[in-house]
Amino acid sequence: MNALSYKILYTGAFRFPDLDAAATRVQLVGKCLGSSEYDIEYLSWEAGDPSEIKEYSGFKYRNIGEFRVKDVNFLFRILGFLFIGRKTLKWLFLNKKFRDVNVFILYNPPSFFAFFMLVFSKIYGFKIVLDSTEWYESEHLPGGKYGIAAFENYIRMSFVYKMFRNVICISDYLYEYYSNRPCVNLVFLPALSDFCSDRYGSFVNSKISIVYAGNPGKKDKLKDVVLSLPELNSFFDFEVVLDLYGPTYTYLEEILTDDELDLTSKYFNCFGRVSQDKVIEAYSKASFSLLLRESKRYALAGFPTKVVESWASGVPVITNAVGCLKNYCTKDNSIIVGEDVIFDVKNALKGYDFNTYMNMREASFLTAKEFFSVGSNSSKVCFFMRKVLE
Repeated sequence: MNALSYKILYTGAFRFPDLDAAATRVQLVGKCLGSSEYDIEYLSWEAGDPSEIKEYSGFKYRNIGEFRVKDVNFLFRILGFLFIGRKTLKWLFLNKKFRDVNVFILYNPPSFFAFFMLVFSKIYGFKIVLDSTEWYESEHLPGGKYGIAAFENYIRMSFVYKMFRNVICISDYLYEYYSNRPCVNLVFLPALSDFCSDRYGSFVNSKISIVYAGNPGKKDKLKDVVLSLPELNSFFDFEVVLDLYGPTYTYLEEILTDDELDLTSKYFNCFGRVSQDKVIEAYSKASFSLLLRESKRYALAGFPTKVVESWASGVPVITNAVGCLKNYCTKDNSIIVGEDVIFDVKNALKGYDFNTYMNMREASFLTAKEFFSVGSNSSKVCFFMRKVLE
C-alpha cells in the first residue's frame, strides 16, 4: 500500500483534543493505527468552526459544534437530543467527505446519526466502523428508565448498532454481544494509556492518600467509601485521606447528611473538575486509586479508563473488579474488595511495609504496559483495519 493511501475520518460524541475520556480513547485508537498507510483526521463534536483545521499530538482535527452550548426550552432540548449529528451530516455532504473518505469510525454515535451513516455507506461505498465503549443503564439516564434518553438507548443498542459489521469493542461483554451475527469483524480494545511512567512514589507510614477521579453520578458507590473514612482512621496508626477529583463539595452535601459531613469532612478533599494533567499528577503522588461499581450492565459493558490511568502511573487500585476488569486485577496490583469494603481494606493494609507497597506499584505499571499501552495493542488494531478495507 502507498503512503497515506487510506483516508480515515473519526467522529462522534467526543470533545477533542483532551476535554473528556472519549477524546483520549479516540486519540489512542488513532495512535494504534499510526502508520504511513492511514491519514487520520478527527471531527470532534465540541463547539467550534469546522472550517478551521487544528493539530494536536500529530493529528489534524476540526470541531463541529454538535453539543448544546446554551440553554434552550424543553422542546428544543428534546429535538436536539434526538437529532444530534445533523450538523455533522450536513457538513459531510457540503464538503463531499462521503466521496473523499475511505473509512469513517463512529465513536458511540446516537441512533439518528448512526443509522444515516450506515445508509450513506451503502450509497457511496465507504467503509464504516463502530467504536462501542458503553451500554448505559436506563435508570442512569436523564428522565429515568421510561424517559426519551432510555428509549433512544434501547433503539441504539438493540437495532441500529447491530447493523454494523466492523466493531471496536471495549469489553468482553460487548464483544460477545456483537459476535452473535455472521460475517462480523470485531476487535477487543480495552481502555488505553500512552503516558505509562515508572515514577514510583513512596508509601508514607503517617498517611495513605486514596484518589478518586471521575464523575460518580449514580454509578460509583462513593458515599459508602466516604462514610467509612472515620472507621479506617480509627483503626490504623496512619492517616487515611480521600482526594476527590471531579466531585465537588456541593455534591458531597447532596449525598451526605449534615451529621455525616461533620464526621467525615476532615478526611476528604474536594478538588472539583480539573484538567487531565492534574489528574495524572494526582495519581503520581497517591498511594492508591479507588473504583467501586455495581455488577450491572453499564459496568460489564464498559472498561474503566481511570483504572488504566492509575496503573499507568504506577498506582495500585482499590476495586471490586466488576466485568472484564477482573481479568487484570491481582493481589500484586490491586486491593480487591467485596461487599464489606471496610473489612477488606483493613485486612489488606494490615502489616503493609515499604517493600510490599513498592512491589505493588511496579506490578501496576507493568500491567499497564503489558495490556493497555498503544504498543501492546497496535498490531491487532491494524489487522482489524486491514480486514475492514478488504
